Amino acid sequence: MPEPPRSRHELCRFQHGDLLYRVYLQHDGEISFTVTGDTLRLGLITKEDLHWDWHWTAKLPVVQETALVVNTHAQPLKVLRTVALRLAQYLGRHRPPFFYYRIQDDARRQSLYQRLLQRHAGALRGYSRLVDEDGRFVMFTLQTEATVTP
Repeated sequence: MPEPPRSRHELCRFQHGDLLYRVYLQHDGEISFTVTGDTLRLGLITKEDLHWDWHWTAKLPVVQETALVVNTHAQPLKVLRTVALRLAQYLGRHRPPFFYYRIQDDARRQSLYQRLLQRHAGALRGYSRLVDEDGRFVMFTLQTEATVTP
């Protein structure tokens, strides 16, 4: 199995439904998610790809890692709850100076992320939160005694 690039640090990994989920802290502070496993279930190849021409000039189906943390074949709430719990555990132990995440322009997903943030608010104690006007970019910065205002 290839090693992940040094530009990211793996925070946790867990398995659900024969898929391996990983949560990374990128070198620039972004929290990212990946899932690897059954390429057909992940949508990286289709059933038609499995019947590709066996001719020596034919190209093989592309199989690669995807950045989708939740796909149509997983239980999205269970996966996201596990990601949120593991991230909260990491933040409670390591307290990085800052981190951020981006989400799609989807009001339902943004609402779900808000509920997960409220559930794990204890892990975010001491962090200030900055959200862009669309709600798609959320950055957390660890407050120090010098930056806390009365």
